[in-house]
Amino acid sequence: MNDYQPISTKGMSNEQLASIETQAIDLFKRMQTNNTNAGHLSLALVALLQAIADECAVTATIRIMVVSDIKPIIQGYLSQYTLSRDFPYKNGQLLDYVEHSDLYRLVHTYFLS
Repeated sequence: MNDYQPISTKGMSNEQLASIETQAIDLFKRMQTNNTNAGHLSLALVALLQAIADECAVTATIRIMVVSDIKPIIQGYLSQYTLSRDFPYKNGQLLDYVEHSDLYRLVHTYFLS
């Protein structure tokens, strides 16, 4: 029997969704100081993806994220939760970015390098 589950925020409580945002804000701030040449919107998206993956890792042994799943993961999270003023970007900005960005390059730059 596999412990594989796709990454998703479906069924998460409001507390879990808020925890993702808090983790993403902290990660964004750390990444911002270490990646002075990177686009801030890219860093915010990467921080949010990492926080979602970390929150999902609590409930399963193996989590797999493929590039084609990034857009639905972000769309799912942002449809369930409205980011606070503390997050550097608004829901709509992240949704527009994930819709039009090169997600393969984003993954290669921030997750595989």
